[in-house]
Amino acid sequence: MSLTEQEKQVIQNKYIESLKPGQFENTEFLMSEVERLMMTEPVIVQRLLARLRMLNRDKPKVLEAIKSLELKWEVENTAPSNITQKNKSQVKTAPQEVSGAKRYLDFAKKRALLLFVLVPVAIYSFYLVLLASSGYVSQAQLLVQQSDKPMAAIDPAFALLGGLGNGGGRNDTELVKAYIFSADMLIYLEQNVDLVEHYSSREFDYFSRLDADATLEDKLTYLSKKVSVSIDAASSILTVSVTAFDAEFAQALNKAITDRAEWFINEIGLNLAKAQLTFIESEHARVEQRLQEAQSRLLKFQREYNLLDPEAEGAALQQITFALESQIAAKSAELSALKGSMSEQAPMVVKMREQLESLKRQLRAERNRLTNAGSEQVSRNGNEVGVNDILAKFSDYKIDMEFALQSYSASKVSLEASRMDAYQQIKYLVLVESPTLPEDAKYPRVFYNISLLFVTLIIIFGVAKLIIATADELK
Repeated sequence: MSLTEQEKQVIQNKYIESLKPGQFENTEFLMSEVERLMMTEPVIVQRLLARLRMLNRDKPKVLEAIKSLELKWEVENTAPSNITQKNKSQVKTAPQEVSGAKRYLDFAKKRALLLFVLVPVAIYSFYLVLLASSGYVSQAQLLVQQSDKPMAAIDPAFALLGGLGNGGGRNDTELVKAYIFSADMLIYLEQNVDLVEHYSSREFDYFSRLDADATLEDKLTYLSKKVSVSIDAASSILTVSVTAFDAEFAQALNKAITDRAEWFINEIGLNLAKAQLTFIESEHARVEQRLQEAQSRLLKFQREYNLLDPEAEGAALQQITFALESQIAAKSAELSALKGSMSEQAPMVVKMREQLESLKRQLRAERNRLTNAGSEQVSRNGNEVGVNDILAKFSDYKIDMEFALQSYSASKVSLEASRMDAYQQIKYLVLVESPTLPEDAKYPRVFYNISLLFVTLIIIFGVAKLIIATADELK
């Protein structure tokens, strides 16, 4: 009846607890125990053999003796007591064949440091020193700037209508960075500096160059590895670094990138300014047309009635009316006085009465001119219009004219202010540092890369050894 793993573990733990302190660490004692318990306690023998292998993993001679014990235990444990000597020899040879297959594994365990650390480091060192292509780095520094002074042609008073510009913000620099890594930039570089031809040349090592039939996505990924853009948080200065296999090409590529980035930021600023000015100018043209229409209506009205200022004419008519009323009152008083001393048929009374009637008729005529009753004021279309009607229409036209003039003045100020604001919003790229021409190759960093790989493999190797040792301990 076979035992379960839990039952085997219980038996092994009881045996280990029965040992005296130090015996489980003594190789000779454990080997003698294996000899003693080989035929009776196979479960305990299995645990003892594992312990012996762990204690003597760095002692080749002791490991050979342990392997002999393992072989002997396997033969005794697998062969029945009634088998013939021929069968025993066959059983003995099987483990030997298996151990021969394990020779490579044993060699790997003995030479683990060589195989998994030193050999990869040697291969990588050979690649870096003899095969890897040199990488030259060209650097340029850019700054997105915005105007902070008004145009000289604009009245300085208008500068108060809007805030003054300043340097470009973080968003502007991020916009330039995004454009540098865009597909539009890649297409421009392919058309102007033979980007793919340089990086896919077979003159350079296979692992560094770009595939000649690379897709657009592959080219963008490769470009992001060869071009780096960093932004200084304090000054918002962009540092563009370009790595190429040739120093002159690195400088030319960096210059093409900075020139295109300058065109991009300038184009955006100009387009925004043009759009803003176009809208403001269209609004100003509409207000100006309204003013012209109001002026035309007023002039047409004045020409139609042959009046320069109806308000002045109305006031003059009122003065005439008041004067006639005064004369009528005076004549009426004189007529009353004459009637008191003369008869109704007296020549002076008759003359005074005629004068009084004449003044009254004149007064009625003047009032009719003001109220359009029997007026002599006639428009060009033949309609009689009173001064009061003319004055009312003239007031409406004049009010429209004043409103249109005020709107025009405000629109004019707004237009000038918008022009200044549009100028201030125009951003441009300042070249803080021109693309440099590298003299020495920055990549590959041989010592740094080899050291990094060596330290990394050593750490992985140590962790793996620790895991294996713990697993052997728990068997």
